[in-house]
Amino acid sequence: MRNSFFYISLILLAVFFSSTGAQELNDPVLRLDPIEKALVDDSKIPIQKVQMLQNADISLIEYFEYPWLKLGITEKEWIRQQRAGILTNDTIISTKQVKKTEWAVVQNFFLPGLHQFKRSQLTKGFIMSGVALGALSLFAFHKKDKTDDIFAFDYPIYIAFLGTDLLWSSIDIGVQINKDLNHDSMRFSYQISIPLTLPLNI
Repeated sequence: MRNSFFYISLILLAVFFSSTGAQELNDPVLRLDPIEKALVDDSKIPIQKVQMLQNADISLIEYFEYPWLKLGITEKEWIRQQRAGILTNDTIISTKQVKKTEWAVVQNFFLPGLHQFKRSQLTKGFIMSGVALGALSLFAFHKKDKTDDIFAFDYPIYIAFLGTDLLWSSIDIGVQINKDLNHDSMRFSYQISIPLTLPLNI
């Protein structure tokens, strides 16, 4: 009887330690370095959120710098961009910046040279707007034969010149803004510093 009790106790202990070991292997906190573990303990962040951040390949040290506050976007949007692979090499692009780029490209397509003028690129602006105006004028008024009609529309080739100019205008401003964003993104590269007191807005 004593032997049976002894063996049953051993079996129960073995099951307990094996289950504890399995839990430890699945516990993401145990895979953190000491600094990350201290941040997790101090902030009381839920283990489920730690697991989610790890699955999204987000560094906890980077997360606890609260970069979304510097960008004026929400934490949810910042994590979404991380998961989507938008953020690479510490390049952080806010939704407002993306919309600004898209809107400028659309504006410059329909109003060639507009943003070049805004950027004091006068020569380029005059060329773009001049080609567009000239192409439209020639398409409307250049006639094959003398007629009494005001508008001619006899040479569709002018539309090709206009289309090329519109594309050049929109692509040019898109490239310029993207360069500006990539340059500005360097401002969001920061040294790692561990705050003594962490805001608990998890």
